[in-house]
Amino acid sequence: MNTRRVALAVTVGVIVAAAAGCGSKASQHEPSDRVKADAKESSAGQPGSKAEPPKAETAKSQKEPPEVRDNSAKGYPPVSAQGEGPATAQDKQNTRGDVTPPAFEVVDGPRTDEQGLISWTITSPYQKGPNPVQVLCPDQVKKGTRLRVIYVLPVNPGINSGWGSGIVEAKRLDLHNKYGVMFVCPAFERGPNYGDHPTDPTWRHESHIVNAVVPFIEQHYPVLAEPRGRLLLGFSMSGCGALSLLLQHPDVFGRIASWDAPRHWRWWPPDPGQLQSTRPWQPDALLDQRAEMLKTGGSRIALLGYDCYRADAESTHKKLLSLGIPHDYSNDKYHRHCWGSGWFAPAVEILLK
Repeated sequence: MNTRRVALAVTVGVIVAAAAGCGSKASQHEPSDRVKADAKESSAGQPGSKAEPPKAETAKSQKEPPEVRDNSAKGYPPVSAQGEGPATAQDKQNTRGDVTPPAFEVVDGPRTDEQGLISWTITSPYQKGPNPVQVLCPDQVKKGTRLRVIYVLPVNPGINSGWGSGIVEAKRLDLHNKYGVMFVCPAFERGPNYGDHPTDPTWRHESHIVNAVVPFIEQHYPVLAEPRGRLLLGFSMSGCGALSLLLQHPDVFGRIASWDAPRHWRWWPPDPGQLQSTRPWQPDALLDQRAEMLKTGGSRIALLGYDCYRADAESTHKKLLSLGIPHDYSNDKYHRHCWGSGWFAPAVEILLK
């Protein structure tokens, strides 16, 4: 199928400034307070789930790897001499057969935010307005190293949540230094749903992740720009979203870890065509489509639990077994339904094994 190519609108000056954030000591501060309590029972249609807390506010391409300029003498990691990173998710077809062009623009950053993380603000045609992207790099990055990236998928709009923050938990546990990996947390002004809305072009979370966030990171940081270097981690709604993104884009993402996630999710507010419009992103149907591909090459899926969705994890596990898809499964240790209750570090260890 013919594909479209869109130039990424970022200046070289911004790119050089970006690299200064990777491994900077200035980004190491104490994290915010841990989440206080569990949520209550959820709305109808999602038995056993818990209600989402109040929404937080958000802050207002490439064929072959290009030549890499070595800026290590200036304290910067290598960045692209042409202002473009290595091959990313551009022009990848998803299971629906359509192609969404990559595009993003940096409107702010890098800066150190109140949580001690490197913060950027980007726009893309897939979102209504500008949204933050938080980055956590190892303190030390050896020259020539290409970092693996764990994309920590949020469960609420904005960068702050009643469930806590996954990237703040990674920083608190010093996992970026323990494993020598980068953590990235994108944000959305609504949702997040991890699919593309069938009628609203500014509510396309799948396209924003694949065609804006991933290319942005790979243009600005020395990362491993191939599936084994792009990992997804989520829980609850974002755990379901992580599995959906892997199944939609197995040639983009290498592996996911999903903790206490539902088997199905209401992707958008109810409307007469909701069931049909959300079906392309539901993991069940996608697993059937991708079964043969996922049978080889080892485990790419880790299902972990539990709190709200123990039965859902078990049913997804049985589905994977019935399809002959290798995976990691652990569903026997209780943790509260939030980022900071103790499951995060073991999930990262399994994800990176």
